[in-house]
Amino acid sequence: MKSIPAFCAVLIMSLPLDQQSLVKRFPGFVVPFVSFARTANSDLPPLNDATLATFASMLDACSACGFGEVGTTTTPPEPAATTLMHPMRLKLYELANDRRAPLVSHVNLDQPQVIEAFGRIAGMFPNMPLILSHAASRRTRRRQQRP
Repeated sequence: MKSIPAFCAVLIMSLPLDQQSLVKRFPGFVVPFVSFARTANSDLPPLNDATLATFASMLDACSACGFGEVGTTTTPPEPAATTLMHPMRLKLYELANDRRAPLVSHVNLDQPQVIEAFGRIAGMFPNMPLILSHAASRRTRRRQQRP
């Protein structure tokens, strides 16, 4: 397995066209995270076994260094905790765990079931660094809005 340079820019948002041009312009220095479609009208690929195989190849070739930003909403809507524990998501976490690749998740911690699901995920996949971006709750947002 190749290694990622010590000094590189890591892109954690899924901007496929922008990322591709940056990666081509700065090979080895711009290393993207990869993600998948959560809605039908996305430019990203759906999460399935073929996509996971592609993601594994990208990690092995160091053309990607992690997964993100992975959301908890889907179309059609499902409860966030159900989405997080979906069998295909578990396969993604297993891949990340096996490769020690980080996963960035866009999350709202208003629901106890979501907090519990992330606790289970962290326990099941201890080698996958789990980054909870925008991890706010309504209580936190109310505090931030106060003068």
